[in-house]
Amino acid sequence: MRSTFEWLRGKIVGPISAALRGDVPAEEAALSVGVGFAGGMFPFIGATTPVCVLLMSVFSLFRVSTNVPIVMALNFALAVPSVLAIPFFVKMGERLSPSEGDAVPFDVSGLQDTLSKGLGLTFRVYGHMLMWGFIAWSIFAVIVILVARTVLIVPFTKLSSRKRIDAADTGVADHIKQHPVLRARGNTP
Repeated sequence: MRSTFEWLRGKIVGPISAALRGDVPAEEAALSVGVGFAGGMFPFIGATTPVCVLLMSVFSLFRVSTNVPIVMALNFALAVPSVLAIPFFVKMGERLSPSEGDAVPFDVSGLQDTLSKGLGLTFRVYGHMLMWGFIAWSIFAVIVILVARTVLIVPFTKLSSRKRIDAADTGVADHIKQHPVLRARGNTP
């Protein structure tokens, strides 16, 4: 039976290190970082993985590839920061909200009490706030994906081009080894 470390190495660490070595196309790697970060920061606890899958599916509809291990690794790495960012998105949503009079003050203990009384009551009391928090996250997600793709394309392209240069050097060495004249003289590397 495979250990957890072997599974992590094969499913998470291996594909991410392949992306960092330049095995993943630069645009795909850069976009995957943006999607993973945006999806991982989704402000509703327990919904970040479905959101990441949904974002990857939307991009695949437009025939734009994302790298699943990169997206999911960032999603899992951002579990704690996403919980800590909930008040930020709620406050941003309050600022975006056109109606000030209906706003319920954000209080974690009040939210916990309401949640313990039922999900329906929670949505009745905090639904307006949750909707505007979702809108604030949506704006954040678009900006993060665009910035990550734009900024990270350069380093990932450099990694990818370095990989191609290394492969070309190896190809030349293999070609020299197979050359009959050089092989007969003993001048092969």
